Amino acid sequence: MKKLFLFLFALTVAVLPFGNAAFARVHFGPTFKVSLSVNAEGDSITATSQVKLDRGHEKYHPTVAVGFFDFYLYKGDKRVAKETKRTTWDDKTTKVTVKFDGLAPGSYKVVATFKGEVKSWNGEKHQVKDYIKTDKRCKIEAPQEEPQEPQEPGDGDGDDNNEDGGNNGNNNGGNDGQNGDNNNGKQPEGNDGKGDDNGDNNGEDGNSGTIQNPGSGNQQPAGGELPKTATSFPLNAMLGGLLTLAGAGILFARKLVA
Repeated sequence: MKKLFLFLFALTVAVLPFGNAAFARVHFGPTFKVSLSVNAEGDSITATSQVKLDRGHEKYHPTVAVGFFDFYLYKGDKRVAKETKRTTWDDKTTKVTVKFDGLAPGSYKVVATFKGEVKSWNGEKHQVKDYIKTDKRCKIEAPQEEPQEPQEPGDGDGDDNNEDGGNNGNNNGGNDGQNGDNNNGKQPEGNDGKGDDNGDNNGEDGNSGTIQNPGSGNQQPAGGELPKTATSFPLNAMLGGLLTLAGAGILFARKLVA
């Protein structure tokens, strides 16, 4: 008999929590919950919390939630912000939205709670005496730097301009120097170093019979027309020799005939 009593007592203790839950659902109406959606954009987070039906018939679907919506923003274990929205019967809503601005990059957690009174489709009002809550996580991304466009060659570069100017200056200076040397090496007017085609056959020109070097000092002339060095001595010598041989031949032939 004692063992049976102990068994019934243990069974009652084990079944009692389930019985209370079933009794609460049947006699005390539905239960509610809050949903949460978060959106991170730039340096801000937008959070929307809404009261919804958790357990119960569809006739208990909430149409108005009057009370306090609290939003807590955490970064790691530290709470960095809090927003509270209070609704009334005139608002005729079951959800509210808040926005957290000026946030640094990193991972965040948003916690949303509600406590108040809920009106259902069937017109009944239900008290939410204990806070109902939920949470979600999101992340603020670090801003990305815009890629720089490559500069075209010589576009706004002072060093390149200076270098180009220096090269141009050196080239121009070198050209001017070369032109100056060539100009200094020119012969005076009336004596260009060329032989006199109208002179005697001794190869002497009208002045000194020598070809002037158009260069400057010991330097060789830089380009220019070569001097005329042609002479008629070889041709005249060859003609003279042929005439001499011809005369000697005629003379020898005449002696043989005589």
